[in-house]
Amino acid sequence: MIKENEALKEKVQELERDCNELTDENLNLILKLKGSNGGTFFNSSSNELQESLIELLKLQICHLEQRLESEMLNEGVYVSDQLIDL
Repeated sequence: MIKENEALKEKVQELERDCNELTDENLNLILKLKGSNGGTFFNSSSNELQESLIELLKLQICHLEQRLESEMLNEGVYVSDQLIDL
């Protein structure tokens, strides 16, 4: 049971790292897009840029939460099977 908890903690940390990487990548892409369009994509409005960034981050969080939930369910089934075997 302790090993399974440690494995889940490692997966959570991995997902957090993935989220941070995706956030950095999205920030860079947004800045490149804004620069290549001369800011016209966002109508030179920092509000629209922030709103777009927030939407991207919300989507990433949702995706990572779903991935984490799926992995936790898979681990839970594995742990349940092990407990039944005891």
